[in-house]
Amino acid sequence: MILIRNRKTIFIHIHRTGGSSMISLLKKALPNQVDVIAQHGNASTMERKLLEKYPDYFVFSMVRNPWDRLLSWYSLLHKSDPQDLERDKLRFEEFLIEIAQDNGNDSFLLNQIDYFKNSTHCIDNVTIYRFENYSEEVKKIAKQLQINIQEIPRSNETLTKDYREYYTEKSKALVTEKCASDIDYFGYLF
Repeated sequence: MILIRNRKTIFIHIHRTGGSSMISLLKKALPNQVDVIAQHGNASTMERKLLEKYPDYFVFSMVRNPWDRLLSWYSLLHKSDPQDLERDKLRFEEFLIEIAQDNGNDSFLLNQIDYFKNSTHCIDNVTIYRFENYSEEVKKIAKQLQINIQEIPRSNETLTKDYREYYTEKSKALVTEKCASDIDYFGYLF
């Protein structure tokens, strides 16, 4: 969770949604004003106390298509071989099966909507931006925070891939099942 007191703002950084780039942008635009409390702290972690302490703050986050987000995570951790897509598809499927067997203990398996909810806080209190429109969304955030941006940094970036090419029917169904809340709430389609 990122806190910017003088702008009365909290940023909830969901894994693999452009959050590292957002933090870089905020730190550059607002030097010495951005406090990274816990990079991926959210309403379901101990950092939820910030949401309770500052109920009048502007809270925002970025979400991403779950199928694309999980491929991005995989790509960050594993080198892909573009010459052998079929082999990579199977490795990716195995990766998804392995993390699915973690029974949701890994934060990446959390539906993104879970980053915003607890017993006192709900998603209605969060302004949601979409990773799929990153540049335009960043401009909206900059306007909201009244900051001037010259360029949008790119941090922790993986190769741009069409996520649909990397899914088998089995892996597609697995993400559909595990990320059903996000797919339903945010209206994502494969």
